[in-house]
Amino acid sequence: ATADVSVKASAAETPQRHLGLTLALSGDQSRVVRVAAGSAADHAGIRPGDLLSAVGASSALTPWELTRRFELLPPMGTMLLSVARGDDHHIVVLTR
Repeated sequence: ATADVSVKASAAETPQRHLGLTLALSGDQSRVVRVAAGSAADHAGIRPGDLLSAVGASSALTPWELTRRFELLPPMGTMLLSVARGDDHHIVVLTR
């Protein structure tokens, strides 16, 4: 006899990306110093030298605030991040 068994992955088994950023405070923004390969930031296209100015609707963003907000996301949760690279400004999606 056979039985159908449905298995649901627990949160501990769900792969999660780390943020992967080394940041420095630059005025009221966070400046990217380093991006770890394979990290959420790497997958979002963030590069060293980028200025991170907002998460969602919150504007002033310290390195600690950004890291904490990312860590509070559920597995596969996302957050929008405003990025300035030279004169170019765009929004990226970080996925935990």
